[in-house]
Amino acid sequence: MAGTAVSNSGNPLVDSLSNAIATFEGYYNSTSNPSQANNNPGNLTAGAGQVGTSSQGFAVFPDAETGMAALNNQVELNIDRGLSLQTFIGGGTTNEGTNYPGYASAAAGNNVSNYVNYLASQLGIDPNTPLSSISPGDFRQVLPRIPGAAEPKATPEPA
Repeated sequence: MAGTAVSNSGNPLVDSLSNAIATFEGYYNSTSNPSQANNNPGNLTAGAGQVGTSSQGFAVFPDAETGMAALNNQVELNIDRGLSLQTFIGGGTTNEGTNYPGYASAAAGNNVSNYVNYLASQLGIDPNTPLSSISPGDFRQVLPRIPGAAEPKATPEPA
C-alpha cells in the first residue's frame, strides 16, 4: 500500500518540498519500500519522534504523521540555513559559514544531480537559489500523487 501522510505544516514551501522529497524517495508508490515500512517519507537517518533505526540506517517513526513532521522540521531547518536545493541535497556551506553534509550526498551513495533536478523541476525553481529567498508566488506547489486517491489540483506556474 502507498504512503498516505501529506505535508501540512502551514508553510507552502515546506509542504511542497517535503511532498516532492517523499515522492522522490518512493513514499507514495504503490509498492512497499523502506520509507513506507519505516513511516519515514523522507528516508531520514534521524529525527524527532524516532523510535528506532532500520537495518539500512534509516530512522523508524511510530506513524507516518510523525515521520512527515520530522521531514518538515528538517526542510524548515535547511530553508532557515539559507541553503539552495543544490546545497540542501548535496552539501556545502550554509549562510552562517558552517559546513552542511547534505541531505542525500554523493558521499552517501546518492545521485545528487538527479535528486536536485527532480526537486527543482517539481517546484519550478533554480536549484542554486537560496530557499530562504523564495516567496510563495515564486514556486509551484507540489501535492503528492497517491495511487488510488483523487488527483491533486494543480497550481499555476510561477510568474
